[in-house]
Amino acid sequence: GDAVPFEPMPPELRARRGAGRGRKMLIVFLALVAFAALLLATANYVRRRNSATPAAPTGDAPALAGREFVAVTDVNLRAAASGRSAQVGMAPRGSTVRVISASGGWYQVQVVEYGRPKERPDYADQGWADRDFLRPKQ
Repeated sequence: GDAVPFEPMPPELRARRGAGRGRKMLIVFLALVAFAALLLATANYVRRRNSATPAAPTGDAPALAGREFVAVTDVNLRAAASGRSAQVGMAPRGSTVRVISASGGWYQVQVVEYGRPKERPDYADQGWADRDFLRPKQ
């Protein structure tokens, strides 16, 4: 008949083919390890970023209490001294606020005069404001 006899692969080709497969497996393994490391690093970053521990009160907190500042832009008022804390209100640009206390770069403030009418009646008049958006009132 026309049957083709079976010829085994020569040993030198078999060795080369095995080495190529091993190299591919090593590359796949290293890629998986690198991907896992990236996932771990991302998880750690997100965990640290979301751990929002409020800063300790600053030494100048008593000296700031009662002082008035003006909002240089619309300033979100937060429930705690953290940019990740819930927004509870807003001091629109030009609003006058009075400092109640301070913690890190944040002032707990009471809005004493709004720069423009309140946009939302449910917004609180008191909260934590980032001091970078306030300037001392003249």
